[in-house]
Amino acid sequence: MTSLRSKTRDDVELEPALESLSEGAVVLCYGRRRFTCARWQDERLVELGGDGERPVDIDDVYEARGFDSMREVRWLRPLGGRPRAVELWTEPDGDDETQPVRYLLWGTVVHHAAPSGWLLLSTPRIGSFTVPWSSNDELANVARIELVADEIWRADGPNTVVVEEILRHLDLAKQAT
Repeated sequence: MTSLRSKTRDDVELEPALESLSEGAVVLCYGRRRFTCARWQDERLVELGGDGERPVDIDDVYEARGFDSMREVRWLRPLGGRPRAVELWTEPDGDDETQPVRYLLWGTVVHHAAPSGWLLLSTPRIGSFTVPWSSNDELANVARIELVADEIWRADGPNTVVVEEILRHLDLAKQAT
């Protein structure tokens, strides 16, 4: 059994909001012009570009979800509003239950197409994008990557409700049998 915990911070810019994440955390960045899957590295966001790793243009980002195995940080800069961050984590006490869920990412792994520390995922209709990859797992026979999250369940009378979801890590997709 666990307890859901959260901390909210107002008027905090993106990179200071992410400081509680561990080195190598994955950060999903939503911008007006594009989406990027970045890595938290040396207290800044980096992405993979055509010329190697580079800082993310955070001026274009209006929403981000950063996560490591312990916590998730959600950050939002509403149009004309003040930026705000919420940090979510669980502690091993309380009445909540967790249930792992897995979401398949778009695209298949393009082997040997990205430098060490990154994977290139591609699909004909969507295109290609890179994701940070720090695992030492063997990728030779891997085709897909999943986003792993924990759903936080809470009893509500005779029912059980999902009260929150915390992103945790990227993982190799389980092979269908």
